[in-house]
Amino acid sequence: MPTLGPGQSFEQDSFNRPSAVAQHGDDQFGYGRLEGNPNLLLTWFTDEAGTHYLVLDETNEDQKALVEEFKQAVDNRDTKLSEIEAKDLEIQETVSVGRRSEGFVIGIAVAGGICGILTGGICIPFALAAVAVYGLAWDQYFKQERLEGQREILVGQLNDTERILTESSSLLVSTSR
Repeated sequence: MPTLGPGQSFEQDSFNRPSAVAQHGDDQFGYGRLEGNPNLLLTWFTDEAGTHYLVLDETNEDQKALVEEFKQAVDNRDTKLSEIEAKDLEIQETVSVGRRSEGFVIGIAVAGGICGILTGGICIPFALAAVAVYGLAWDQYFKQERLEGQREILVGQLNDTERILTESSSLLVSTSR
């Protein structure tokens, strides 16, 4: 393998593409140090043409700000993806609780109606319980709506971060040539 240096680029299918240690990011955007040279950083980004790799020198004063912006955006993207995943789990739990509550309300209403007919209205506690559980179901519905709104904000922030990454990647490529 030839000696690696700043400005070298590789494509996804390059047989001599170096690998990075201590990687950050994922298959779409990321970076990591090159083994044997702590100042060299391998960055990658994926677009419609595939994954592109670029070797950068973190000590290069001309690129330092761009490299830091790219690294920060990769780390921010990882955080946003984790937050979206956590929000999705929270939404699923809220939907599940809401569905159980709705089923419970129907059961109490049917039982209360039958009991009311058979006992002449002695089953008022069933009606009160149904109202309370119905309120819980609506509370879960509103919580779900709020969580979905928060998720949309996170997705918007993720899209902004990915736009920054795409722009940073283009700038890094153009300044390293």
